Amino acid sequence: MDIREFLEIHSSRLNADILVDKIEEDTDVFEIVWEIMLEDTYPLSMRASRVIWLFAIKHPYYVEPRLSEIISILPEIKTGSVWRNMLNMISLFPIPEEHTGILFDLCYGLVESLGTAIAVKANAMTILYNISNIEADLKFELITLFESQRETESAAIFARSKILLQKLYKEIS
Repeated sequence: MDIREFLEIHSSRLNADILVDKIEEDTDVFEIVWEIMLEDTYPLSMRASRVIWLFAIKHPYYVEPRLSEIISILPEIKTGSVWRNMLNMISLFPIPEEHTGILFDLCYGLVESLGTAIAVKANAMTILYNISNIEADLKFELITLFESQRETESAAIFARSKILLQKLYKEIS
């Protein structure tokens, strides 16, 4: 099976699941899909990043060692759907302390930006919350940020901020 050709066929969940199964059979397929994801070309990279994310859900132990690499390449990513899937992956794992600063800055900027896609922003908010569990002093700053999102953003961001704010308020009291 030519992985690139397979990714070009269709963007269905079934196709993504087929590739996840292929990776389970042969981890060399993971490397091919990973490289396609890193090319950052729409739609192939989007489809590849979805496969990697789905594989990470089923086999976190396999993807977690690449967390530092995922975090380091984030600033270079141009495709929003690749951002979404990479942030989804990051949110699955404990964040390495050495990456909390850069990840906090990236995610904070995504949440503040009016042009950030809703799913990317929601994932960034979750990661910021996760970082606040490492750096508790950030909780007050995140309360201010998440409160500001409630007034200007979509229903999905309002809902995410409500959930995270409830946790933050409970943790600081």
